[in-house]
Amino acid sequence: MTQSRLITQLSIIRHKVRVALWVRGGSCVLAALLLLLFVVCTGDWLFHFDDPGVRLILGLATLVAVGWIAWRYLVNPLLQPLDNVHLANRVEDRFPLFKESFSSSISFLEHQTDARSGSPALQKKVIDQTLQQAQEIDITDVLETKSLRRAGLIALGVCLFVGTIVSWNRVDSATAMERLVFPFSAQPWPRKIELQFVNESLQPIQTIKQQVARNETIELFVINNKGKNGKGNLPDDLTLEYQFGDDPLIREKMHRGTLTDKKGNRQTVGTFLLIARKGPLKFRAVGGDNINQPMQVVEVVAPPTIKKLQVRLFPPVYTQKKPYNLPVNVGHLRALVGTRVEIDITTSHPVLSAELHHKGEPAQKMNSSQAIRSSKNNHRFSASFVLTRPEISSYWFELTDLKNFKNHQPIRYDLQGLLDANPNVYIAQPSADISVTPHAIILLHIVAKDDWGIRQIDFVTVRRDIEQKNRQTDSLFVSSKNIKEKSVSLPWQLATLQLPLGAQLEFYAEVTDTYNINKPHVIRSLARVLTVVSPHQKEEELIVRELGLVEELRRSFRMQQDSHEHILGLSLQLQQAGKLRIADLDLLKRAELDQRQIASRLVNPTDGIEVRAKQLQQEFVQNKISSTQMQNRLTDLINTLRRLRQISLSKIEKSLTQSRKIVETNSTNQSVSKRKESQAKKETLHELQIAGREQQEVIDTLDELLSEYSFWRSRQQIAEDFNKLIESQEGLISKTKELSKQTFGKETSQLTPQQRADLARLAQQQTRLATEHADFLKRLRKMVTSSKKEDVSFDSLRRILQEIGQQTTENHMRQAAGHLLTNRIGQAKQEQKQVLENLKNSRDALQNREPDKNELLLKKMKQVATQLKNLEQQQAELLKKREQTEQLTNKQQREQQLMQLRKQQQVLQSKATRQTRTLQRLRSRKASAALRRAARRMQQAADVMEQSNATEEQREALDDLAQSRRELAREQQQIEQQLAIEKMEKFFDIITTLVKRQEGIITETKRLQTAHTKRKRWSRGLLKSLKVVTDAQAQLSKEVKTISIELSQAKILSISLSGTARNMNRAVRQLSKKNTGNETQGFEEAAKRRLVQLARAIRSQTKAEQDASNTGGSGKTSQKEPVSNEVISPLTQLKVMKMLQKEILTRTKELNKQIKKEGTLTPEQASELESLTEEQSLLTDRFRQMLRLYEQFEEKQLEEGLKKKKKKGILK
Repeated sequence: MTQSRLITQLSIIRHKVRVALWVRGGSCVLAALLLLLFVVCTGDWLFHFDDPGVRLILGLATLVAVGWIAWRYLVNPLLQPLDNVHLANRVEDRFPLFKESFSSSISFLEHQTDARSGSPALQKKVIDQTLQQAQEIDITDVLETKSLRRAGLIALGVCLFVGTIVSWNRVDSATAMERLVFPFSAQPWPRKIELQFVNESLQPIQTIKQQVARNETIELFVINNKGKNGKGNLPDDLTLEYQFGDDPLIREKMHRGTLTDKKGNRQTVGTFLLIARKGPLKFRAVGGDNINQPMQVVEVVAPPTIKKLQVRLFPPVYTQKKPYNLPVNVGHLRALVGTRVEIDITTSHPVLSAELHHKGEPAQKMNSSQAIRSSKNNHRFSASFVLTRPEISSYWFELTDLKNFKNHQPIRYDLQGLLDANPNVYIAQPSADISVTPHAIILLHIVAKDDWGIRQIDFVTVRRDIEQKNRQTDSLFVSSKNIKEKSVSLPWQLATLQLPLGAQLEFYAEVTDTYNINKPHVIRSLARVLTVVSPHQKEEELIVRELGLVEELRRSFRMQQDSHEHILGLSLQLQQAGKLRIADLDLLKRAELDQRQIASRLVNPTDGIEVRAKQLQQEFVQNKISSTQMQNRLTDLINTLRRLRQISLSKIEKSLTQSRKIVETNSTNQSVSKRKESQAKKETLHELQIAGREQQEVIDTLDELLSEYSFWRSRQQIAEDFNKLIESQEGLISKTKELSKQTFGKETSQLTPQQRADLARLAQQQTRLATEHADFLKRLRKMVTSSKKEDVSFDSLRRILQEIGQQTTENHMRQAAGHLLTNRIGQAKQEQKQVLENLKNSRDALQNREPDKNELLLKKMKQVATQLKNLEQQQAELLKKREQTEQLTNKQQREQQLMQLRKQQQVLQSKATRQTRTLQRLRSRKASAALRRAARRMQQAADVMEQSNATEEQREALDDLAQSRRELAREQQQIEQQLAIEKMEKFFDIITTLVKRQEGIITETKRLQTAHTKRKRWSRGLLKSLKVVTDAQAQLSKEVKTISIELSQAKILSISLSGTARNMNRAVRQLSKKNTGNETQGFEEAAKRRLVQLARAIRSQTKAEQDASNTGGSGKTSQKEPVSNEVISPLTQLKVMKMLQKEILTRTKELNKQIKKEGTLTPEQASELESLTEEQSLLTDRFRQMLRLYEQFEEKQLEEGLKKKKKKGILK
């Protein structure tokens, strides 16, 4: 290779290097430029860099990055020197075989083998060697194309990727480049959401309104214009931004709705109701990527308003009331139907028109609006209308000004049309249905009331007991003036009507008021019914009612006694302890309330005893019944109660109230000085003492009144008084027992003030009981004195009075009080125990439970039987010892033992002799004869105790004792049977009385139900009768329950009576709910049915026992059925059990039907099911006991039969 060719190849290599640098650098710059532009534009497309500054910074950053890459990979490499030596070095790097000869040769050639660079020959030699080596290879292949190809491929890939993206979305790409190149241009991104306000027809609107009236409602509709046919989906975050004046911006979500365009196409829209409260009003809709919509601005102007309102009312003529004005600017009105309303208004500025809207509820037919006639100045308007319907509605004014603005939220004024109320009329006297005599004079008192005026009052009578019911009307009052209340009183002469006995006359009052717009208001009162009876029947009725007053008076008397005891106890507490405890304050409040109740019962002006007594007295006069004795009693009762009302009762209430206030004031004020506390104590004690004295006066007065009615008191009522005494005494014993735990064994000086106060209160209560006992004896003596000697109860009452007087119960009570006061608790308890025993004995005597001859005889027989059993046991033991003595071998010891046995036998013989005399007095002949034989054999055994036949005598004596005991048991059984007959007869009489009383209650309940059905409401008289029936049924239930408890030993009778009481209680609950229908009557009939069936079963037993007793066949009865310890025989018990089981079966079937019909258990049905379960369980247990009794009876009969056959030699 020549030197020129080598230089040429180097030039070729230089050209290739420059081309490679351009290609590599350009590829890097292009790839970087496209990638940066793609990243920036994609970010702008995703995040919308709407801020021009952000886009400017991104553009400059892109240019800087591309410039740096251009410098790094293009400009800087091109600026590097590419001389021959540099290229030679690159060739040596590419071809290592040259080592460093190639660059040296190029350097020698450039310097033309300058000797200064070395030997020329050597230089030439190096050049030739290099040329020779270059001849063998292509030095132009010095460039590495691998990196060049990689750079080109990257650039090509980037171009293809970016070009694909751009060709896929050229509009967005162009927009992104324009926004990047021209950052301050207003070129927006194409949006998915383009919100547009439209009207109700979906027509676009640019401006809503220029002006709106204040409080006008602007209804906004928004659609999305993007999408197919301009029906794009609304964004989820569609929001309305609005602002009133300078107020903060408010954002609220818009609601979804649907509108239909003119073609019938439906489209979803966003809706919002915006009330223009103040201006200027700015608003816009935003959502999705539509966030820069400009604000809509609306000016808010003031609407026309009412500056002055004047309402004038013209009431209906029948009210006779003058027209009147309401206060200025007061538009709410309430007026009678028929009132004419005139309205004048003055507006705030001139208006074009005004309308009065008078509208009620949608269901009411009323005019919707009425045009108002305008005056000339367009400021004042007037209108009028008439209230025609009784309803609550409203009216308002709609004003339109000269710019066509309206008051869109006018003030609504309440409007209420009032009906003229119906008049009211009632018959004050008589207040309920009454029975009268044919010649009675009835005082009528009729009261009529109306809110505006009464025109007429009529009195109407109708005969109810005849088919032709002629209505007779009499006018009592007519007036043309407006009288709001009128009372009419007049005597009604029944003699003029000539009513026969049994006639029923219905009467009522009718009233007509002044109302004249439509039909007149004619109202009738509740009807009253007069039943004509004979004077004798009327007198009996009045006597029964007087008895009711006496019972009410007796209850008040007992309440007053209890209240007086509380007050005395509080006085003692204050005297002994110096203060009242919290419990004492509660007791004082209770006493105050009780005293008010007592006063209400006695002298209440509506239904007190005093008023009712006056009514009774008036009825005596009106019915022309002459009963001087009863009239005098009623007069005395009225005068006495009037005196109590004027003096004692008012003083008691005043003193109790004053004392309570003092105690409450001191208890709440903790910082009271000792002086004030002492003064308060004195004042409280003084007031309590006044109340106590007046209460004692009331008690004495009521006791004196009750003593006048003592001839009406039955033995049972007196026994009830004794029960009260017994309950009080038992409570006092319990309190004494509790207090003894604190004070027992202490001296009086060692007791605390409170303990002394408690003892004093107990002593005071015991003293009061002694006083009550003495008063009771006084009433009993008066009752005995007033009884006739030929009366059956005369001798019994006199004997009972003598027995009670001999018991000295009052002395024991007063001694117990003295012991309590001195803290002798043990002695007080003994006295109280004796008092309780005496009281119970007295009660038993009053309740016909005093022991008769048979009971005393039976009691003594039981005592003798016990003694005989002891004698028999002792004799058997003595016989055993005598037999053991025969075993002794020591003669001396045997003789000593026999002497002791002789003495013991003689003692037993003397006891047997005494019991023989006792049996003779008891007229038990067979038992006394057997015991006499036993005593004789005992004496014989004692006489021959040393002989061998002594043992045989003792055995005979033992057999005689057993025989005597058996004979005594047989006689005892006969007496018990006789007593059982007597008890069953007495029980039968009680049951019969209960049946009669229950029948009376059932009859009265049916009458009340019939009267209530006819009237369809409960009148005052019916309610009083209902209360009497309810109380009577409750009292009867209580008595039946008491009898059931007393007969707890006769279990089957107790079960039956408990069920009877349960039915009565159910009837009481229904009557308390004013239910007198079939359900209540069913409970009453069920109770009566049980009593009747029970009476029949008892009657059959007593009759059978009497027949057996008369024929002397009591022994036969004992052979046919087992002997029971109860009063009622086993056979009768089985009959009652059968009756109860049938009733339970019937009730179970009825309950099952109700449950199947209703599907669920009601509370009443659940209670019935529980009652059935309890009764069936008790009945089952009793049946099992009876079954065991009969099984034992059969076993005993079999054993006795076997013994008899064995004794006769039939069996071995």
